[in-house]
Amino acid sequence: MGRFRFSLDTRMERIGGVVFRRARTLVKNLQDDRDAAAHRVEMEQLKAERAQAKADRLAKIDARIDSLRTKLENTIERQRVKMQMREREREARIQALQAKADQAQGAIRRCQEARIAAVRRDYEEKPALG
Repeated sequence: MGRFRFSLDTRMERIGGVVFRRARTLVKNLQDDRDAAAHRVEMEQLKAERAQAKADRLAKIDARIDSLRTKLENTIERQRVKMQMREREREARIQALQAKADQAQGAIRRCQEARIAAVRRDYEEKPALG
């Protein structure tokens, strides 16, 4: 994987390009946020259209609004579930590291405690990303 990245960077540099990298989870979280925003915008547009529509179009517009509301709720629920899963994983990881640290002494214990602090910091930064 490392050689591929270097090769890609070199080839892009030769043709005057630039490679931008993002963490996969960041990209997915940003996409989920964009999806939710798009659903909200479309729902607002349909509500505005509904206000001006005749009776025969109201049922179709209402059905579309309900569909978008469901999609939006599903997107929000997925994000909530992911956040809870990350929290459970973090807690399990911290407990495992703490158990190792409790059994260790000296430099090894300090190393384990530093890893625990890093896991906590990492988790505190991730919710800000999505």
